[in-house]
Formats: sequence, structure tokens, C-alpha cells
Amino acid sequence: MKKQFRVINIPKEEFYDEYKKYKIEIKELERKVYLKKFAFLKMLMEKHNIIRSKGEFRKKRNTYIVKHDENNLKNPVYHYILSRIGFFGLNDQTIKSSDIGINYFIMKELFLDDFSSFQDVYYYRQQFWGDTNDYEIKSINGLSLKSENIEYSYDTVHKDSEDMMVIEWDLVNRPIQGSLVNAYGSQIIIPDYNNPLFHDLKPFDLCYCKKTPIKIESNIIKTINVITKCSFKDAIKSISKGMEFIEGYYPLSLIKAVLNKEINPFQANEIVINNPNRLFVPNYNFFIKAFKKFLLDYIFKEKDHIFEELKKDIDHNTTQILTLLNLTNELAGLDLAYTEILKRCLYPNIDLKDFKSRFLNEIHSTINNLLNTQTVGSTIIFDLKKIQHTPFFKYSNKILEIRKEEFESVKIYRLHNNDRVLYDMSRIYKTYYGGKFFSILQFKENLILKPDEFKKFKDFSHKLNLKMQIIDNKN
Repeated sequence: MKKQFRVINIPKEEFYDEYKKYKIEIKELERKVYLKKFAFLKMLMEKHNIIRSKGEFRKKRNTYIVKHDENNLKNPVYHYILSRIGFFGLNDQTIKSSDIGINYFIMKELFLDDFSSFQDVYYYRQQFWGDTNDYEIKSINGLSLKSENIEYSYDTVHKDSEDMMVIEWDLVNRPIQGSLVNAYGSQIIIPDYNNPLFHDLKPFDLCYCKKTPIKIESNIIKTINVITKCSFKDAIKSISKGMEFIEGYYPLSLIKAVLNKEINPFQANEIVINNPNRLFVPNYNFFIKAFKKFLLDYIFKEKDHIFEELKKDIDHNTTQILTLLNLTNELAGLDLAYTEILKRCLYPNIDLKDFKSRFLNEIHSTINNLLNTQTVGSTIIFDLKKIQHTPFFKYSNKILEIRKEEFESVKIYRLHNNDRVLYDMSRIYKTYYGGKFFSILQFKENLILKPDEFKKFKDFSHKLNLKMQIIDNKN
């Protein structure tokens, strides 16, 4: 700006006071942006129980090596916070002295160490924050940066435009041109500050943006125009149609991986639902819901191809195959050796429809064999409450008969030893009802009961009209 004044021959004394005042205002605005960022990070710290700990900062050239609290290191929120204030390297243990100085007030919230003795840190802190030391970080001020799940309308947006892309905005490490968010592609990407959405953008927001930049500075910083925020549903739909995207903490790249058959949809689902970052990424459950809808649509279209891949390794893919066969609800309440049953149904070139029919017939055959054998305790694999809305409910009466017969046919031996009476429950414990009563009464596996314990067991039996055979054993 001073150079421009010189070009048009404006004397220094005519602009310098106003220029100096302007610079002070800009610096104060920059500090407010940092304080807003610190408030958001402090909000995460409080919500996710980050411990304030001793970092034992050790000087190494122009950096410091930090020892982090072990419990904090297990928390993905802690690593997110560290990455936003300049930590890098193995276990995020390294930070430049300049980053400590600039992030001084949030560093004090994270660490118990006294930074006043670090001369280089003091220099950078004073350069940015001045002599004042009374800035207060209030986590409540970070609430305005919390992303909300909203269904957006796009009256004027052409979502299939070749000059559009999906961007997930992230909290900046160092704010650029007053922006609290940026994204990382081949360059640092920031939103245009003249855009009406500039002050409404929040970390983790998904947006439709113009691919063509408004400007590029130093071949590093690309300024782009934000068109509108977008929903998970539309972001996934656009990416599946080939729209370019910049990924942040929502695993959008899995969409392309599934479509390109680099990973099967069941593996993708496991990755999404077990993502450790779901702990702090806002609205992640809504993302899971939208992603599962995409996977279900894909499975329906590509089920034959998926079946061919899954059946190559039934041992590891049993659950996925049952899901593909759409049998999760039908098999509710059954605890069978599905892997072995699936293997018995498989033969070369069998298609999915025939495989499903053969598998269900094999399930019925397995159940009939089990019920006809009547091995003690075998009916424990049935949950009658869950199977009442399945095709296997027709076996319920037979299962109840077997459970009653096995309980009433097993002998309980009454032991007499030194004027003490005990009851040997080792045989009846193996029956369905015997095992259930033990569990309810919390007898664990102590199979020799005292009279008062046996009375409780007997009372349960009477409630269900179950008879017991008690045999005296005086040996």
C-alpha cells in the first residue's frame, strides 16, 4: 500500500498516521480471528475431556520436542487439535517456536509448562500479540463454528456443471485473509472474502465451489468462489457421477474406491463406521446414513459381481454374504454355523438366486436335524422372541416341548454330607432352562447349591410349571 502511495506521489506525512491506524486495526482483527479459532479448539477440549498436562518442552534448533500425556494421545480429538496449531512429526511431538508464540493462548490451555522462560517463544508472542497478556479464551465463543446438518435447496445451482467441485472446509492452521477455513489440494485453497457465504463457512462444511480460481497468489494460495453449502446426500451423489472433490474428515474417497471396485461395499462400510474421527466430526451419523444409502443402491446394481467376489472367501465374508442375500431379518433369532452351511450350498457357476434358495432349504434341514436329535441344551441357539416374525417361527412349539422335556428328564442329586444338604446341579445346568435360571439368579458356574439357593431355583421352575427329578444320594 505504501508503494502505491509513492507511485501517485502522495507525501508520507499525509497518509502515514491513517496508514498506521489501519495496520493496527488489521492486526487486531487478525488476533480476533485467532481467538475465535482458539475458542473452537477449547470447546473440543472440554467436550472430549482433553487433559491439561506437562509437555516438558525440549529445545532442538528452532523447534521444541514435546512429551504428550498418554491418555491424550489415545484421543483422536487431541491429534486434531495439535495439527491445527502447528505440531508435526512422529506422534505430533514437534512444533516450531514461532507456532508456540502465535498459538500462545491455546498452548497455555493445553500444557502446564511455563513458557515465559523460552526467549524465542516470547519474541514471537510479543511480535504477534504485543505486550498484553489478558486475552481470555471462552469456549462458548466457539459454538458459532459448529457445523449443523441442514438439507439445502439448490434453486439456481447446476450440480452437474463441469466447473464445479465439492470441497470439505477445514479449520485453518494459520488464518489467511481473515478466513477461518481452508482446504488442501495441490495448493492451499481459501474462499473468496467477497462471497456472501465467507463469514458463514465453518470447519467440516461441505460446499459446491467453482473449480476455476478467482486468483492464485505466489502459486501457492488459490482463492475460489463458493456456490452453496451441500448435503451429504448430494455430495455423495455428485461425486459418484464423477465430480471432483477435496476430502477432509468425511471419507469421500471411499465413494470412488467402491465404484472403481478397489474395495467391496462391506469393507467400505466397516471403514466408515469404525472411523476414529467420528468422535468429533460433526453430524457424522448423518454422513453414515447417506453413505449406507449409496452402498445399498450400489449393492442392488452390482450384487452378482459382489457375490462372485465374496464367495471366494466364505470364511471371512459370511456376514457380508448374508447381508447380500438380504437375510439379516429372516435369520434373526438363530445362532447357526452359517459359514459351514454356506459352504455346503456352494457349487461352480451357481447364481445368487439359486444360492439363496438352496441356503434357506439347508437352514430348514439343519434345524430339523437338530430338533430330531434332541441333544441336551441344543435349543439354546434359538431366540423365540426374535424368530416370531420369521419363517422359522413354525418350529417354536417343538422347541418349547424339547426344552420342557430335557429339563424334566434330568436328575438332580441331593447330597448328604456331615449333616449338610447340597444339590448337584451339574446335569440340569446344561439344559436350556437350567442355564437361564443360573444366569438370572447370578449363580455363575457354582454347580453345587445350598438349600436356600436351591429354593430360589425351584421357585423359578414352579413359575413355569416345570417339574424336577430330585434323587437322594447318601454316599
